Amino acid sequence: MSPRIGHIQFLNCLPLYYGLVTQNVLLDIELVKGTPTELNQFLIRGELDIGPLSSIEYCFHQDKFLLLPDLAVSSDGRVQSILMVSKRPARELDGQSVSLANTSATSQILLKIILAQKYGVQPTYVVSPPDLPRMLMESEAALLIGDVALRALYHPQDLLIYDLGEEWKGLTGYPMTYAVWVVRREFAIEKAHLASEVHRSFLKSMTY
Repeated sequence: MSPRIGHIQFLNCLPLYYGLVTQNVLLDIELVKGTPTELNQFLIRGELDIGPLSSIEYCFHQDKFLLLPDLAVSSDGRVQSILMVSKRPARELDGQSVSLANTSATSQILLKIILAQKYGVQPTYVVSPPDLPRMLMESEAALLIGDVALRALYHPQDLLIYDLGEEWKGLTGYPMTYAVWVVRREFAIEKAHLASEVHRSFLKSMTY
């Protein structure tokens, strides 16, 4: 059976998968596409063998997975693809509604930490599909990730933009890891050679 590999369909993950698809780096795979939240659940339920997992979910489920070295979504400062877009300054969001895109578990928790610890506010959070106009109809600010965030960054429409990578760096002084690539422990034990081959193929894919 072909290994089932998760694929986030965001631009920032394209280098990892480009070679797999266009250069035939790894032929015999089943590529399963989805949002970070969807792929989290597929991995946790054992419906994927290898793929990206939100860092917060990895902390909760370390017993199920092994990390694949040198593969992550991370930033040392600005990330650009994880943003809070706001009608008002962050310090004025206490008690206000903030919409959270339903596509990322790590980013939701990260924003809550930043708003509480850096800005001293406790908004009311609403989980929503990543549709910025609709989110801002019901809330004063919105958390966006991936391509939706990139579009908002370059077309801000007089809104305030908070880059969560930059905010985290300012708060803690440390880089932030948003997602890691993992293999199910059972798969790694039963098919160690294949797991290693997939890992090598990911690393090779990034050279194209």
